Amino acid sequence: MADYNYPYTNPTPKKNNSLPIIIGLLIASLGANAWLFFNKTKQQEIIVNTETKLTESERLKAELEKQYYQSLQDLEKQRTDNKALNEKIEAQMAELKTNKDRIAHMLADSKNLVAAKKEMAILKTQVDGYLADIANLKGENEKLVGVNTNLTKEKEVLTTTLQDQKKANDELTTAKSVLVSEKEKLTADNTVLTKKVNIASVVKVQNINVNGFRVKSSGKEVENSRANKIDGLKICFDLTDNNVTDSGVEQFYIRIINPSGETQALENLGSGVLTNQANNEQIKYTSLKGVKYENKAQNTCMNWQPNIPFTEGTYTVEVYNKGYLAGTNTFKLK
Repeated sequence: MADYNYPYTNPTPKKNNSLPIIIGLLIASLGANAWLFFNKTKQQEIIVNTETKLTESERLKAELEKQYYQSLQDLEKQRTDNKALNEKIEAQMAELKTNKDRIAHMLADSKNLVAAKKEMAILKTQVDGYLADIANLKGENEKLVGVNTNLTKEKEVLTTTLQDQKKANDELTTAKSVLVSEKEKLTADNTVLTKKVNIASVVKVQNINVNGFRVKSSGKEVENSRANKIDGLKICFDLTDNNVTDSGVEQFYIRIINPSGETQALENLGSGVLTNQANNEQIKYTSLKGVKYENKAQNTCMNWQPNIPFTEGTYTVEVYNKGYLAGTNTFKLK
């Protein structure tokens, strides 16, 4: 039987591919555990911080209430019987409550704790300022009380003096009343005499004559009595002699009243207002004429050319001297 010899073969071991995967899974597992641990730690820190803030917020709220009511008590102790001071304290309490409520609102949000602490410190400073102001006011009031006491004493002395002076003044007043009555009587008599003198010195006028005129192109004035044909009026009158009046310039106020009862007057032509001394009535006048009076009869004239249309009808002309009617007349325009 034949022998068969087979050659010897050393087998090569197979490569293990699962090891890297296992290592990778281990690393991933460790990382996940580490993240979970970190996240859990972070959450615990947040919870602790939140609890701390909540505790701090409650503490600050309690401190705020205590500070507020203590401040109210301190302010209440400062009340007196002084109305102005008490009103100031009321205003300070109202302002204090407003600020306290604002800080309490801030404490409702834990994010505002730092700012709320600062506001509480400011609130305390504010109350200290209130108390300082009240102390100053009380000091000033005490000074005023001292001044008032001195003034009261001085007033008593002055009252006694014034009573003595009043008695003397009453006697003087009685004597003065007699003198005033006599003076008033003299003044009244003097007024009457003055009025009589003024009336007596009025220069009367007569023969008042008014004619319409038209101005030709040559400048010559032509007499015309038609209202729609005239440019103006020529007023002439005679002054009578008056020995009471001194010679000199006399002012005569001419008043032209149209058929409608209106005084013709234009300020730019010298019109104005005079007081009728007979009744103290203010009346308009048309024009003013100054005449050099020589205590004798004389004639004078003046023109009134208002550059406005005239209406037909009956006109009245009045002449005043020294505020009194010196003469009057009427005229017609057709």
